[in-house]
Amino acid sequence: MKINSYLWVTLLPWSLLAGSNAQAAGDGPTTGGIELAPVQVKAHREVEGAASGGYQTSTDAVGPLGQLSFLDTPYSLNVTSGELIENTESHSMADALKTNPGVFVGQSQLTDARGMNDAFIRGFKVSYLRDGLYTNSYNMPLVEGVERMEVLNGPSAFLYGYVNPGGVINYVTKKAGPVPVASFRTGTYGGGQVFAAGDVGGPLAGTGDRLDYRVNAFYSDGGTFVDQQKLTSNMLSACMAWHITPDLVLSPHFYHSEFRQQGAQAQFLLASGVAAPATPDPTRAYGQSWTLNKVVSNQTGFALDDRINDTFTFRSDYNFSNMWWNDQTLKSTLTDNAGDYSETFRFFGPEHYYTKTGSAMLDARFATGSLEHVLSLGYWGSNEQDDDAASSSQNLGSSSLGGPLRAARPAIDTPDGPVSHIEWYYNSMLIGDRITLGPAWSALVGANETFVHELYEDTTTDTVTERFDAAKWSPSFALTYHPTPVVSTYVSYMQGLEFGDQAPDTAANANQILAPSASGQYELGLKATPGDLSIAVALFRIDKVNAELDPADNVYKQDGREVHQGLEVTTTGKVAPRLTLVGGFTWLKATVDKATADPALDGKTPLGVPELVARLYLEYQLAGRKDLVLEGGANYVGKAPTDNYDTHYLGDDATFDAGLRFAPRLWDHQAQVSLKVDNLFDKAYWASYTSRNGLQFGEPRTLALSLKYSL
Repeated sequence: MKINSYLWVTLLPWSLLAGSNAQAAGDGPTTGGIELAPVQVKAHREVEGAASGGYQTSTDAVGPLGQLSFLDTPYSLNVTSGELIENTESHSMADALKTNPGVFVGQSQLTDARGMNDAFIRGFKVSYLRDGLYTNSYNMPLVEGVERMEVLNGPSAFLYGYVNPGGVINYVTKKAGPVPVASFRTGTYGGGQVFAAGDVGGPLAGTGDRLDYRVNAFYSDGGTFVDQQKLTSNMLSACMAWHITPDLVLSPHFYHSEFRQQGAQAQFLLASGVAAPATPDPTRAYGQSWTLNKVVSNQTGFALDDRINDTFTFRSDYNFSNMWWNDQTLKSTLTDNAGDYSETFRFFGPEHYYTKTGSAMLDARFATGSLEHVLSLGYWGSNEQDDDAASSSQNLGSSSLGGPLRAARPAIDTPDGPVSHIEWYYNSMLIGDRITLGPAWSALVGANETFVHELYEDTTTDTVTERFDAAKWSPSFALTYHPTPVVSTYVSYMQGLEFGDQAPDTAANANQILAPSASGQYELGLKATPGDLSIAVALFRIDKVNAELDPADNVYKQDGREVHQGLEVTTTGKVAPRLTLVGGFTWLKATVDKATADPALDGKTPLGVPELVARLYLEYQLAGRKDLVLEGGANYVGKAPTDNYDTHYLGDDATFDAGLRFAPRLWDHQAQVSLKVDNLFDKAYWASYTSRNGLQFGEPRTLALSLKYSL
């Protein structure tokens, strides 16, 4: 009852504002359904997600269903534009999504030992996509080559097949187009990283406007805020758009990236009964300077789009990636409340990941009586093969936060050949129908049948240790109502299909992968576009299987349910002609329910899940100075438990950011100087705790400076 009252109090002012705004504008009768997209696009917004339009985007990419307008998307979907990513001096997923209150990224690229991030939405893990196709979480594109990032909250098996219940983060890469692009950018960030980036593209001369291209390059090198840590990363991407006919376009692409990190910051697991200590100096190295992690990725593929006629459209995508990863890192465990910890060196031989993903969709637009349909039918699938080398470990001894151990690298190594082979794939057949029911009503109905295969093989003995084969239908429905042209409300249901959790190292069935499972989500939402703002509110409830360690036999097993319910509010746009606001909050109540193997877990909040995440990012353009913008940000993460029984918590933390952007015209071209200070008051804090990665340091005060020149 409390949450319903809170919802109405929250929505009432926005609903009145939206309604009065529509009447003042002299809008005609309410029209609804999937054809509203042209009505909602504001004429002055020349570029999707541009700063001049308050970083708003008028359309959302709803997976294989294609583009829908913001008001006609019956899901919680948040878009972070490439211009916002660049203007906030972002160089990692954690930075790029810092303005999105629906995503909690509890680690930094600079402190994470693997150069990748774990993100959580609505308290659950997420899946990652590259241009709408699955990508390994170690294999995500660098954000410098991203046009925008699309975040769909909640389970989405109907759209993508097997995905994590939290949602999906889709990296939309920069594409070839007919508008010429040429820019160069350089600067520093992260406490010592120096970078250079270039972006060129447009029509290829001599091809009669039939061939467009785009090339992006990035290189970064230097230290970080962590003592003795070194980081090098680079990226080269190239794509083309070949207009075979005006309606048939072939778009090949290539992507290469390398990431090399030496001297990763320590991550601390907590022994049983041990609480998280006060945060020590995050710039001090608690790991070893000789640890090394390296990831090399190559990806290639193509898209083919054909507007066959006024009724039928064909869309297809294919991507192949080959990734190599070498991991030489530490595992540290705090053994008491005095800050003492044990440290173990872990060496993994080279691991190879091969991933093929693809989709093929046929859309049909037609009418049956008074109902208008956009029917989508097609295939969505992925195949991943992992070859893992042997691993070795050696204890380095005991250490303390007050005086970290400095040890020589142990003389351990492993053979390069694979010792295990993992393969998994899923094939999904999807049918979805977007139906315009009348002037104010529309519906989305559909289903996805997914077949999943998992296999784990010991290649030293040619023995299959685990295998799963399963198939499942995932229905989905949504109903949208437009009370006015600038307000929509919706109710939707989605399912999630996910691969099973992996047993921890301490379990009797250590590292075992549990069986795939299903989850379900109900969502009630409201969206509005009063003036130059986009506002979204969603109430949600997700119910999935719980996995826990049975104290009776120390076996990790599926038992009971995990229920997450809460409220999300997001706002993007201009609250005044010179003032832009991006942000909002997610309030979450997450509990374990019906746990029988360990009844003490019943009603407890799952480990590491914060109750509240709030974000606020502001830009103010000085009066009379269109070329000078002041920036400010505030970030809040509520307390989160560090054990399964909610005995110990990480405290809540708030950090603040500030910056300015100066964008003059130089030699008849656009230039830009950006200065950003993160964690302005240099607060030391633990960013998160997970059972896999342990305690993660929050970043201290860091300065980012960049210079950009566009031709």
